[in-house]
Amino acid sequence: MPKPPSESGFVLVGVIMFVLALTILGLSLFSLSGYEAQFLGDSMNQSQAFYDAMSGMDRVKFGLAATGKLSEAGDHLPPGVVAARAIQYGDSTANVVWSDQTSAGYITIRVLAQHGTVSKALEASFSPNQVRTLYHELLATTGRAAVDTLDVNSYKHTCAWVGTVRQNDADALVWFGFHGDSIPGNHPFLGGGVPAPEVTDFINTYDQPGISTVPHPSANRFDLSVLPPDEFKFFKGPVGMGGDGYGLDEDSGPGVKIDVGAGTAIWLLRDGAYFEDDVTVTGLPWLGRLIIVAGSTSDATFKPETHAKTGLWFNGGLSSQVPVILVSSGTVAISQVAHAAADAKMNLPYLSIFAGGIFLRGPNGTDPNRGMNLYHPSDQDAVLDPMYDKGLLPNTIGGHSKAFVLVPGSWQDVTAAFSH
Repeated sequence: MPKPPSESGFVLVGVIMFVLALTILGLSLFSLSGYEAQFLGDSMNQSQAFYDAMSGMDRVKFGLAATGKLSEAGDHLPPGVVAARAIQYGDSTANVVWSDQTSAGYITIRVLAQHGTVSKALEASFSPNQVRTLYHELLATTGRAAVDTLDVNSYKHTCAWVGTVRQNDADALVWFGFHGDSIPGNHPFLGGGVPAPEVTDFINTYDQPGISTVPHPSANRFDLSVLPPDEFKFFKGPVGMGGDGYGLDEDSGPGVKIDVGAGTAIWLLRDGAYFEDDVTVTGLPWLGRLIIVAGSTSDATFKPETHAKTGLWFNGGLSSQVPVILVSSGTVAISQVAHAAADAKMNLPYLSIFAGGIFLRGPNGTDPNRGMNLYHPSDQDAVLDPMYDKGLLPNTIGGHSKAFVLVPGSWQDVTAAFSH
């Protein structure tokens, strides 16, 4: 019988074909994984470039708000941002005009970012606005506004207000005195939303070498004179008049005067101040300005009522011929009982208090000529605008008072058309 054909090479051929199939599959998977890795890398670069461009947009808005210069857009860019430009009225080098909310005044911001090999350019237009809500109230406090209208001996403390009130205290809207008496005048309560006064940062910013030190009072007069009307000047001190935890403890006698001249005087009192006797602010009416910025002290006299230790205390009352703005991280207290004359009448035609707490007490007695009258006019832009523009008030330095409102439909990806 003849032998059958040899089949000894069949297994080898099968193994080779199997290995070849696995090799082809492996190469396909490797090619596919490489493509997926490249796709994933491009996607990550696209996302990162987009987020970098968005952060660049925010950085440009911050720079414009802080400096008011369109040219700032291209400076101090965050990592990943290659270029940026801000344009208003067709110009990218002028100062920002914040007062024009018409379409002509829109600011267009373009930002180009790059991550890896991917570039992303974004563009949006914004309406510039000045957010100036602070200092528009007669009283604004993060604590309580406590008003003593009747003392324990039933002497009436006359106190009248004209101006709005804000306070954050959750226990009551405005705490009207120890005996619940109402306050005459027009003083609507606008709710809370009062930020913490940035007193320490403000004082640290401006209390630099070369700042003027207020001289010790001569004939009970503090000289903070500033000329001409559009000028401003920072003061501190005087040195060596601290006492009882206060940086300034003034008790030399009645009739204290603070003279500001025709400009704006900003008095920095890091450790607060106490004035024992009546204080009158003098200056060119409605041109002079007095801003007092004070830290809090260790004096807890008013903390049970206001929830904040003392910052400024005018124990003999406060009157003024010029606008007065009082800012403190502690309590601002004005009490016209000590040393008040029989017909004492305190008038503040323009007052704004922004503080951690507020305490008010008018002169006692029933004489109609006696009283504490506090006013904050509704038309205040002429007073406040220059202070905002120059950063002369706490919580308004840098971008606090500036805002950008996105113009609907203006946001777009302009990567293909972007040039710089």
